[in-house]
Amino acid sequence: MSPAPDRAYEQAVWAWSEHLRSGGTSTWSAWLASGPHDGSPPEGWAPPGAAQLELVRRAGLSDGFADHVLGRPGPGRGLAQQPLTW
Repeated sequence: MSPAPDRAYEQAVWAWSEHLRSGGTSTWSAWLASGPHDGSPPEGWAPPGAAQLELVRRAGLSDGFADHVLGRPGPGRGLAQQPLTW
């Protein structure tokens, strides 16, 4: 039995964010195309916004910078956390 769509999305975002935290630079679309990604986000984890994830991907840094960026909401326009296109 496959996970519910929201759970599958959360698992994919969790796995990609961990990939980015470790210095990976795969784009979201390439990440999705590379196969199913299982992950177990911690209880209460909320997916970071697309802008934050893209900044970490482009910067390619794996130190505390990624944690700092992914742990903060986006700047004050629109939704604080823009979701990734699923």
